[in-house]
Amino acid sequence: MGILDASEVPPTYSAQGVVEGWMAGGDAAIRRAAEGAEDSYPQGYKDMDQFGLTELDTLVGIAASGRTPYVLGALQHAKDKGGLTIGLTFNPNTTLASAVDVTIAPLCGPEVVTGSTRMKAGTATKLVLNMLSTAAMVKLGKTLGNLMVDVRASNEKLRVRSVRIIQLALTEHGAGRFHVAGDAAVSYAVDQTEKLQQLMQSCHGHVKLSILIGLTGLDVAAAETLLAKHHGVLRRALDEHIGIARLDMPEKRPCLPLDKTYVVAVDCGGTKMEATVLVQSTGYVIGTARIASTNFATTPVNLFLAQLENVVTLALGGASWPRFEKVWVGSAGCGMDNLRTVLHNHLSGSLFQHTDAANIKVSSDALLLSSCLANAGVDQGVILVAGTGSVVMRCNHQGDELARVGGLGYLVGDEGSGWALGARAIKYTGAVVDGQRASPSTLSNMVLKTLACQPDRQALQTAIYQANDTDMDRKTRICNLARVVVEAALDHQCPVAQDMLASEASDFASTAAVLVQEGDTVVLGGGLLSSVPAYADLVCQELTKRGKMNISFVKVTNVSKEAALTLL
Repeated sequence: MGILDASEVPPTYSAQGVVEGWMAGGDAAIRRAAEGAEDSYPQGYKDMDQFGLTELDTLVGIAASGRTPYVLGALQHAKDKGGLTIGLTFNPNTTLASAVDVTIAPLCGPEVVTGSTRMKAGTATKLVLNMLSTAAMVKLGKTLGNLMVDVRASNEKLRVRSVRIIQLALTEHGAGRFHVAGDAAVSYAVDQTEKLQQLMQSCHGHVKLSILIGLTGLDVAAAETLLAKHHGVLRRALDEHIGIARLDMPEKRPCLPLDKTYVVAVDCGGTKMEATVLVQSTGYVIGTARIASTNFATTPVNLFLAQLENVVTLALGGASWPRFEKVWVGSAGCGMDNLRTVLHNHLSGSLFQHTDAANIKVSSDALLLSSCLANAGVDQGVILVAGTGSVVMRCNHQGDELARVGGLGYLVGDEGSGWALGARAIKYTGAVVDGQRASPSTLSNMVLKTLACQPDRQALQTAIYQANDTDMDRKTRICNLARVVVEAALDHQCPVAQDMLASEASDFASTAAVLVQEGDTVVLGGGLLSSVPAYADLVCQELTKRGKMNISFVKVTNVSKEAALTLL
């Protein structure tokens, strides 16, 4: 397992020789087991000579039993050279634990075939080694976010992947556009694959260098110098280029440069509160953060403002707040003029008191999605939101609402929403519990399990209408059952759940069809449409059945970033 993990590190992270794998019996033992080789302590000690270990090295000794002589000999060699030693075993109270600096001893329980440690212990070994090597590569700066930016494009598959990684990095950490080497005045959209390939070729196939140049417009020599200065850590190079200094403090709080201006957009929806902060001049992403749902309509003002401050601070990476040039806050419940005015007054009088009040925009959370129309370069289109609730709006690219259908709230409408699906599931389960109105299914069993109740009327009522509940508690409980319907339909192929999903998609499409016109750009937002592709596909198919042809569908995953981009 050690050899397997070590062999994957060079192509994945361009880290030749950083992680080496070896086993008792040498390379020959990879194909044919050398059972006796592991019994020699002296041979284990001697075989480590070939690696020239020093106090800068770490040796991980793997011995499921915790007493393999060969491994113990190798570890002693590393200790004698002053290196760090780690023991990976599945028998913690053995010689190995006392022979190393750090012991990792996962508890796997007995093997299915007694003594066959290639099974559970072998699987756990690979998982632990994955964690160790991945963590080491992250600390060495071989990643940017979750992207492996030091991948070595050694074959066609990896060359295609490299271009995709560059594209993702430029989208996530920039304004969705990139520069060519040495020309910061010209930028191209990230969907121009040929230009991305040219960029990578000019950087000798180096993904990390391509991303740095694409985001900054530096020439190759300057970008290489900047990367070398920061020992190849791309994030630090990017931070220096825009002037962020990471202080040598335990919390690593960044200091944002005061000579730059910033914009922030916050999405306060039914399922999450999300904020994205950008540098106004370049679109460089300072950060995006998400916390649990808090919206202005259902939360005390002081709590709402505290949570908004929290999510923006998280997006800033803990930095002190700069002066924001422009702000856009979209919150569920703020579709009404009076609530928008109240929230605007609170924002301009407290959190964003240093921002010109005219540059603070307040809207419903759904209207944040109009930013996708502006970013797509279309004059107007239709926004479909299906999350906790649902609504359909026709908007222009400036964020003005032109028409609206649905969105009357969970007591009146919200067709196709999480509430509608959850309500269907609970009504159906009630019919099953009655014993004569519906037959049990995978869905009803999963609903009862989720609610932790027995299949009888009183238990179900108690689970739904719990003592000291507020209306919001009950609404949330029922909305959460939408996930159960989706899981039953897609993962367990339950016909009852599949029919519910299709029926809600049809109802929602009927509502949407009132505003959708042929050739429209339709933005799909909300938790159900953005995170359940199968449900979004059903809605799109139902619109097509209703004669809505040549529709361009846009699926959104980071609403706050889309909104922030329109503030540049």
